[in-house]
Amino acid sequence: MNTVVIIPARAGSKRLKGKNRRKLKKKPLINWTIDFARKLSFVDDIILTTNDRIIMKIVKKYNIKVLKRSSKLSKDKTKTIDVIFDVLKKYEKKNYKIQNIILLQITSPFRSKKIIEQAYKRYIKNKKKKSIISVNNTKDTNLNGNFYIASKKFLNKNKSFISKKNTIPIKLYSKRLKIDIDTKKDFQIAKSLIN
Repeated sequence: MNTVVIIPARAGSKRLKGKNRRKLKKKPLINWTIDFARKLSFVDDIILTTNDRIIMKIVKKYNIKVLKRSSKLSKDKTKTIDVIFDVLKKYEKKNYKIQNIILLQITSPFRSKKIIEQAYKRYIKNKKKKSIISVNNTKDTNLNGNFYIASKKFLNKNKSFISKKNTIPIKLYSKRLKIDIDTKKDFQIAKSLIN
């Protein structure tokens, strides 16, 4: 197994209750991200990490790996990178070794297949030595959370998807692609951007 998509889905969001299963156009946010991930031809497996039993039920219809997240890694201040390392450890015990990781956050429901395919090609072109991240502004690396790409080796070395010298920012121009749902206002904006 070479390339996997990891989707974190923690229960207990305080700013927007149950945001990962809130529905946009009658479809839970979690489904938007899984449906997109399944369109990527270079992805070997999709892994969902969650402590939310309702989300586990929602995704049963999908043929993806679901890893239960511990309470220790389900707190407000839990770092995403720690969740990623937990996934790698659990997954590789039962499956193949992972080389490449694509992080897709549920709070970014709108994505461009073309842009992410181009980003992945750029990642391969750089011999997997650099990470690729989506940003709003390439000057200050203002992350928007749409996608992150890095090798396991890169993450082990930097403990992050970001390295000052070895990260390539991909600027997203569309307001739709930049949306990162964290509040009720963000959710309302996302609803208005569907059409």
